[in-house]
Amino acid sequence: MSDIFISYASEDRKLADEIVALLKSAGISVWFDKQLSTGREFDEDIERELRQCKLVLVLWTDAAIRSRWVKDEASVALKHEKYFPVKLTGEALPLGFRTVHAFVPHENSSRNLMATDIANAAAAQLGGIISPKAKVSPESKALFQIVILVTYSLLAGGIAAVTWELLIDPFIVASWANVIDETTREVLQFLFVGLCFSGTAALLLFLIIESDQTGRESPEKISAHGDRTQ
Repeated sequence: MSDIFISYASEDRKLADEIVALLKSAGISVWFDKQLSTGREFDEDIERELRQCKLVLVLWTDAAIRSRWVKDEASVALKHEKYFPVKLTGEALPLGFRTVHAFVPHENSSRNLMATDIANAAAAQLGGIISPKAKVSPESKALFQIVILVTYSLLAGGIAAVTWELLIDPFIVASWANVIDETTREVLQFLFVGLCFSGTAALLLFLIIESDQTGRESPEKISAHGDRTQ
């Protein structure tokens, strides 16, 4: 049995995902359609969870108003007195859902802040509260990445220089003193240290770019019961 059942349209899945993450971080169990069992009758799973949960959080958006699934789930929630509506649209709610006061988050807030407002409001219905998480600005993140890149690249270059002086250069002098002169050794040292520095910088830059791309990606999985806008 979950504490909260979230009803939403598929177009609003990113917002729903953020709300779920916030509620779970507060120790509140959440059920929404990503947890449907493959190969089972999804309507049975939904009805069971609607009956067993403590609260049904309905995200009323433009898409949700047109969704048969959201309206059906909200009807069950209203019938069992578990209905907690959140109004995220300027349109009127469907008939039958206008008499219950809906929670409206702060206007013009980011999706992260909106999700926090909604999660806090839902948690309050169960006697809980969620602390908003500090969000790092893109500028601060970029500065931190630059500092990390430069620091580790310089460190790699320094280690390479010490390694050359203590190990590689003495070996060259002992083995090829008659073949490689001092000027050539200095050129080789410059190339060796430069390669270590630039190689480390390139590797770190690659990892930073990959990490940023992974963070931006949010693949949309299709629900087991199909498009919730129908």
